[in-house]
Amino acid sequence: MTTSFVYECLDSVDSTNTYLKEHPKLWNQNFYTLRAINQTNGRGRHGRNWFSGKNNLTFSFIFNSLNLFNTLDISSLTIYAGLVLRNALSRISKLPVLIKWPNDITYQNKKLCGILTEMVQIKESKIVIIGIGVNLNTDQIPEELLEKTTSLKDITKKDFSPELVLNEIMNDMVQYLPTYNLPFSESICAEFAANCDRDANLVTLVDKNTKSIIRKKFDILGINEHGLLSVIDENGNHNYINANELEFNQNPKNQNKDTI
Repeated sequence: MTTSFVYECLDSVDSTNTYLKEHPKLWNQNFYTLRAINQTNGRGRHGRNWFSGKNNLTFSFIFNSLNLFNTLDISSLTIYAGLVLRNALSRISKLPVLIKWPNDITYQNKKLCGILTEMVQIKESKIVIIGIGVNLNTDQIPEELLEKTTSLKDITKKDFSPELVLNEIMNDMVQYLPTYNLPFSESICAEFAANCDRDANLVTLVDKNTKSIIRKKFDILGINEHGLLSVIDENGNHNYINANELEFNQNPKNQNKDTI
């Protein structure tokens, strides 16, 4: 591959995010990218298992633009990276894929791709590791995930080259991720609103004060300049919600397993 980033592929690793966290000698290589053909213990949000599956694309990369870290917010960076990823996958697949706040890419209400963003700091060093899993050519999705998960092969009936898809995604990340900045511009908020998955009802909300779980439904409007989800509840009240307060479409039977 001809790329503007350093790329390595391992046959098997527990988690590409964990591997990069445990190898600080790699941290000075901005956009250093690690792919695993087989990821044995991938992680999703809130400590869930991350189902990787055979014939999928799983990789992580280092983002260490230190000049951004004074204003960096992990949740909003995840959203920004998600927009870059959505655009790349839409171009690659020629499908109207959507971004499901804060970290999934979907097609017709099914998850196609997920992102896990983590900040790591040791002494004076601080980096961000962004993990991406794309359901590419998977044909072994667990039965309990079939209703909410899909793959590009399922949709298009075509096989996709993991190397070519990774190259397309990472070239976009190298080009656009350094332009991340808060507050988001009106054009970024408008782009999210135009491409967000509005059919994903919010059903689980964690009360910030009492830590109790509340069941609610909202209509999704978009995001504000800080990346908070803009919603209207059943009573017509306008609210802003951060990524740590809610879960989408939680299925109690599968609450400890995440797709991708």
